[in-house]
Amino acid sequence: MNFLSSKKQSSMAVVGTLMITLGVERGASAAIFNPAPIFENAVSYSTTIPRSDGGVDAADIYYPILSSTDSNQNSLPIALFLQGALVDKSDYSTFANTVARYGFVVIVPNHIRTAISPNT
Repeated sequence: MNFLSSKKQSSMAVVGTLMITLGVERGASAAIFNPAPIFENAVSYSTTIPRSDGGVDAADIYYPILSSTDSNQNSLPIALFLQGALVDKSDYSTFANTVARYGFVVIVPNHIRTAISPNT
């Protein structure tokens, strides 16, 4: 079944060729990727986070040191790292510090959960 007549197909081919030919002058350029962190330093502090059962979990929060010239001081994205079984939050300190230097506020809670009492 032929949906388009050969005349319509020919005119579509001509229009397509013109669009490609006229668009040749507009070359695409790739953005330059720089893998270096955005901020030179990050700092952290320890706090507690309340749980729904009334308890609290210890947590470390990492954030980049912003200069006075940074315009986005109040709009940093948050990254939440949840540690694995029997791993302390301090084991993530180097990684969390590095991620914070890329412009994130990183939260690493220390929630203890065991196979004996999985609901805590």
